[in-house]
Amino acid sequence: TKGKAIIIQANGGTPESTILDGEGKRRVVVCTSGEDETTIIKGFTITNGYSPYGSGVYCHSSSPRILSCFIVENDAVASSGIRYGGGGVCGYKSSLSLIECLIAYNTCSYSDSNTGGGGISLTFGNGSPLLQECVIRDNDGLEYGGLHASQGCSPILDDCIIKDNSGTGITTYGSNMSLENCEITGHAAGGILVSVYSSTSPTNITNCMISDNQAGRGIQIRNPLGGLIEGCIIENHNSTSMTDGGAGGGIRSTY
Repeated sequence: TKGKAIIIQANGGTPESTILDGEGKRRVVVCTSGEDETTIIKGFTITNGYSPYGSGVYCHSSSPRILSCFIVENDAVASSGIRYGGGGVCGYKSSLSLIECLIAYNTCSYSDSNTGGGGISLTFGNGSPLLQECVIRDNDGLEYGGLHASQGCSPILDDCIIKDNSGTGITTYGSNMSLENCEITGHAAGGILVSVYSSTSPTNITNCMISDNQAGRGIQIRNPLGGLIEGCIIENHNSTSMTDGGAGGGIRSTY
């Protein structure tokens, strides 16, 4: 979008009727020229992107608003170069907004503590990405299927559903994340994994439903140095098969 204050809106109907297609060859939506909230992309299906990271949507030092879009079936593939993750969406030093979007059936073929996220990867800088009324489901990112946040970004998730992704639903490494009124369910390796690097990277989880995350924990926190869990329902987890001994099926906090 080359930094323009512009509204790009599908012409009526549902997102299925207007498709932005990467043809399995390239990224689909790219914002790398300082776009802000005056750049709006609304009402599209964003699909078939292919790149090492951010194959559906890639935002570098840019913060557009993406509204009512289906971001589906995009692939982030391993390469010998930079790997930030995010088959569906990658935000690097970004405060992008995703509102009323579906992020589903995307893949990322690699993962480690700083990269990954089949659905979404948010990384680096002091950005505060906003996800509101989004559904993140059925994404495959190995250990980190749903959303992966790292390296100091501060994402806010409000009224979102994160379900049935591979590995863990939400993973944070050194990020200050806020979740409110969210549902996290149906993940094979746990609902939320939080790794805290310092007292400036707490995670606050308020009024969320965290359930049925199979052979993992509802919430696991490593090196807790702050944060809040309040008003949540955490139920139906079985961590006995985990290699660390399996204690703390609902919540485990370790140093």
